[in-house]
Amino acid sequence: MEDRNPKTGFYNKFYDRYERGLESAFERIGKVVGKYPLWIMITCILMNFALMLGFLRFESENDVEVLYTPQDSQAFKDRAFLRTVFRDPTENHFQLYQLSDFGKYVEIIFMSRNGTKINSRLFFHEMRKIDNFIQESVSVVFNGSWKYFKDLCAIQYEECALFGNIMLTEQFEQDFFSEKVSFPVYNETLLSPILASVRTENGSIISTKGVKLRYYLRNNTTLSLQWETTFLSKMSGLKTNITEIAYSTSESLGRELGKNTKGDIQYFSLTFTLMLTYACFAASSLKPNNIGNRLMLGHAGVLAPILAIGSSIGFVSAIGVKFTSMVGIMPFLVIGMNIFRYRHIYYLGYLMIN
Repeated sequence: MEDRNPKTGFYNKFYDRYERGLESAFERIGKVVGKYPLWIMITCILMNFALMLGFLRFESENDVEVLYTPQDSQAFKDRAFLRTVFRDPTENHFQLYQLSDFGKYVEIIFMSRNGTKINSRLFFHEMRKIDNFIQESVSVVFNGSWKYFKDLCAIQYEECALFGNIMLTEQFEQDFFSEKVSFPVYNETLLSPILASVRTENGSIISTKGVKLRYYLRNNTTLSLQWETTFLSKMSGLKTNITEIAYSTSESLGRELGKNTKGDIQYFSLTFTLMLTYACFAASSLKPNNIGNRLMLGHAGVLAPILAIGSSIGFVSAIGVKFTSMVGIMPFLVIGMNIFRYRHIYYLGYLMIN
């Protein structure tokens, strides 16, 4: 039965013209490629390698707030407004509530061995020893001079901002073992975010299992991030006797998210080799049939995505777009889809021949 709907007839005509136009365009492209195959291949490869030069400007971005907060959200606008109107709070008179984001810091948690309560003065002695190590041994070089925590710390009451510094005083140690430390406030300091698993009796602390210290750094210098990196490398080789320590930095979450894709990079070459081998076997034919054999098609199905991924990342790097760790899964997705597609092309060709 003939369809007399004018809208359907218009869409059919439009679709026919669109399809014929694509067929004509691809036909012309096919003729050019068939006439100059070698020059087309050389030109495409050179163009891809030229775009890959953008890797010289390759930069990565692991900031969790930047990656997972919408760029035009109200939170970004409010934060930009605060940074414009109010001065950097880490330069002087620092208070935690003044930060418009998480800030820059390193954090360390001291726990008693085997999760038992702190029952030795050696715990406080080792805690002060590690604090001294952080402040005097962790450093970065800038313009030929060493920069320590005291040179990069956020300033609070003309001193370095150290959250939990009251735990490092000998007076607190004496009052703690004498059960004279009031909770949750001691000498105008809130202890609840500093101490772990606190037990009290008559408003005084009788036991705790751990202590948390946080060292705040300035926001107006890139040396703070370098100092954080040095902190991680130094702390990884630190040995303790009485305490068990855990540490992190303001960049730790971004670093750990990055490790999700970078952690298995050593297996990438093995996985890629297996995928290439499978693609070649899936697209090849056991019969000596040059028409049915798709061995080179399998190679092309793997190498083409490699060139495409390399050139695209190189191009966006050249124009200033930063690389994110989640993009690292792209080669597996693209190559996997190409293997699936070319395998079905082979089976279709095999059925047509036989």
